[in-house]
Amino acid sequence: MAMGRGLTLTISDGRTKFDFPNAFTVFGAKTVAGLPMPMIVMLVVFVLRHVLLRKTILGHQVFAVGGNQEAARLAGTPVRRVVFFTYTLAGVTAAIAGIVLAGRLNSALPSAANGLELQVIAAIVIGGTSLAGGRGSIVGTFIGMVLIGVINVELLLLGVNPFWTQFIQGGVIRDGVAGRVESKKEVLEA
Repeated sequence: MAMGRGLTLTISDGRTKFDFPNAFTVFGAKTVAGLPMPMIVMLVVFVLRHVLLRKTILGHQVFAVGGNQEAARLAGTPVRRVVFFTYTLAGVTAAIAGIVLAGRLNSALPSAANGLELQVIAAIVIGGTSLAGGRGSIVGTFIGMVLIGVINVELLLLGVNPFWTQFIQGGVIRDGVAGRVESKKEVLEA
């Protein structure tokens, strides 16, 4: 991540780029049938990821590798290819998000979206995905994302300092992970 950010700052010389062509900003600023284009892009990405994870062999392999790489390898799963594909797909998704953000702002700031990683992790944990791997769903992640958005807006409307918002998100992640560890202990003790 640090290498990517450093490369971005090097390529852009640390400067914000402005005034993109209309064909580019359509993904961030336009509406279709009354719905903002970023929402449409998000829904398309979520549906495609849901189908990929739940309806394809590759999706099942992703869960198998996330749950236990060695067991997946012994079962004949091409672990290295699955991991490579997963990281590639994450990169493509991040690129789509970057295009939408740049289109929405009609500018590209090299440090845009810094710090959003914590919100993403919080949404994933709230949505039920195990940080240890092997368990999760796109639907749960969507619900977690909506809840994080609601929490952020409510805290903003209540006038809570943004630094406390980040602190609260860290607590959500900690509690989510701790709760999953406790539930695993209970299962093992039973």
